[in-house]
This record gives sequence, structure tokens and C-alpha cells, in this order.
Amino acid sequence: MKKRQKETILIGCGLVSLSLILHFVHVLIFKDVHHTMIFLVADIAFIPLEVFFTTMILERVLERRKKEQDLEKLNMLVGVFYAEFGTQLLEYFVNQDDRVAICKKLRIQDPSVWNDEYFKRLQQLNSSYHYEVQLTKIDLRELQQILHEGKNIIITLMTTDSLHEHETFTEMLMRIMHLKEELDTQDITDLSKIKCTHLEEDMAAIYRYLTYEWCYYLNYLNKFYPSLFSTVIMLSPFNKKHQRTLLEQRESEGGHLSCPY
Repeated sequence: MKKRQKETILIGCGLVSLSLILHFVHVLIFKDVHHTMIFLVADIAFIPLEVFFTTMILERVLERRKKEQDLEKLNMLVGVFYAEFGTQLLEYFVNQDDRVAICKKLRIQDPSVWNDEYFKRLQQLNSSYHYEVQLTKIDLRELQQILHEGKNIIITLMTTDSLHEHETFTEMLMRIMHLKEELDTQDITDLSKIKCTHLEEDMAAIYRYLTYEWCYYLNYLNKFYPSLFSTVIMLSPFNKKHQRTLLEQRESEGGHLSCPY
């Protein structure tokens, strides 16, 4: 039997014994067994109601409040991650993605279009979209530098207890650290074909995680911090990519602009 269980049993036995002793003292002082038994039975009869109100109502209210507080802290940490490092890394992968399916949906120029239905469609797209990273479009030394600069924030978040319940976010941080270790231990100037394929798969998985968590973070901001949501949308990597694409198209067409999306 565990030490904590033994302590609980001893405390319970002690409290029951104390209650019996006090009732016995009550009988000795007032010489009234009848009323003592009435009070004892009444107290016992009230226990189920007390258990109901404390465990099934009060504790649930407190538990819900705690979950809301934990969610608030969790989203604050996610916000810190994207502000300090995540947005830069996501932008790096978005820039090498020439396809427009995911960018078109995440290119939000009017924040008012975001609602629960829009968020639901985004998540469906995330689950079906084939994220792809091509090493030919990646500067591994630059990526290595980005990961090195974000190492401290990742380690800090990974050691934060409140993030352990957020499995997808924790998995994303672990994959990022794994990618950093791979780039640090490999000769990135002489990679085998198998190693290149492995790195591309790791980066594609991180790209998916970053987009997935970013959408959840945007949905949270939209509900609780609309003004901050508008700011984050303006700085979105997907909007920046769209603006660059339009600028490049304008330059290539001599100033005539048509939207490719």
C-alpha cells in the first residue's frame, strides 16, 4: 500500500474516532442520549447532500474555471512561441511552397470573415493538404541559424508543465528540436539522397504542425482578443507571401496586375 493511501486511511480513522469521542462526551455532559442520537442521525443523513453539492457541483465549477485559466495560460505560451520564433519558421516554409491551396484559404485580408465555420473548413483543409518541403528551395545554413536562434524559447516551453497536456504542440516542439539536432550533426554540404528525403519529411511534418497550431491560435485570438487578431492577420506569413507573389507578377507583367488566387 502506498504511503499516501496509508496516511489517508489513518486520517479518516482519526476523524471518525474523534467524532465518536465528542458525541460520547456530549452524552456524559448533558445526559441526553435521545437528542444526541437525533443530531447524529441528522448529520449522517445530510452527508449525501453535502457530497452532491461539493463534488458534483462546486468541484465541477472550480474544475471548469481551472481549465479556462489553464487554456488562457496555454494560449499565452503559444502566442509567445509564434511571436518569438514560430512565425519566422512558418514563413520560411511558406515561402518555399509554390502551391496556393493552403495559402489561398489562410490569406485573410478581411478579419470579419473568420468564424467557427471558416475555422472548421481550415481544419478540414489542414487534414487533407499535402504539405511538402523541397530541399532545393531551402537554404539549410539559414534554416540552421533560425533553429539555433529559437533553441532557448523551445527548451523553455518544453520544460513548462502546463504545455504537457497540449500533445500536438509538444510534439511539434520535439520535432523542431529533432530537426535542429539533425542539421547540427550532419554535413549539410554532402547529404545522401536518403538523408535528403528524411529531412524533407521532417520539415513537411513541422510545416503541417506549425500551420495547424497557428490556425488554433488565430481562432483563440478571434474569440477573445479581436484587436490582436487583426494585427496577427496583417503580419501573417501567408499574406506576406501573397503580397510578394503579386509584386513579382506586377514586375514581370510590366505593372499589369491580376490575382493568381
